[in-house]
Amino acid sequence: MGYTHYWSLLLNDPAYQTCWPQLVSDTARIVDAARRAGIVITGPYGWGRPTFDPGCDISFNGDGADDLSADTFVLPVPERDEHRPLWIANFCKTHRRPYDLAVTATLLRCRLLAPHALTLSSDGAWNRQWKYGRKLPGSRRRAPSPRALLSTLFGPIPDTNPLTVLGRRDGQA
Repeated sequence: MGYTHYWSLLLNDPAYQTCWPQLVSDTARIVDAARRAGIVITGPYGWGRPTFDPGCDISFNGDGADDLSADTFVLPVPERDEHRPLWIANFCKTHRRPYDLAVTATLLRCRLLAPHALTLSSDGAWNRQWKYGRKLPGSRRRAPSPRALLSTLFGPIPDTNPLTVLGRRDGQA
């Protein structure tokens, strides 16, 4: 058991294909902002560099050296197959470790850029964990919330809850 975010993604959605280069660039900005807030973001195995290349999946993790990593966050590169819908389901169990900020902000950014391509659910509540920043381990500082981080980086975001109950696509969480 652990604090987890879940999503389904239509890999060949035209909006997802179109926004992919921007999403890769925006994720790099999100991770940079998380680092400025004092959060260590590493490559997919808890060390090394995150992957922000339009030709590859987006992937990163928390700091493995300080036991602040958990599941690797992966957002796949879009597919070009237009013959049938290519839905995938995935999750990222962050255990509320600091890199959760980058995971949630990236998922929310994807949802805002390609709303019909991503269905999102979370163990966190939209008006609690997604709204308020968390205290950083070993520090008196608080990290921004994913909603505040996106507003700072990209301008105001809708206050409408995009989280769904698992298995529902109607926005009712």
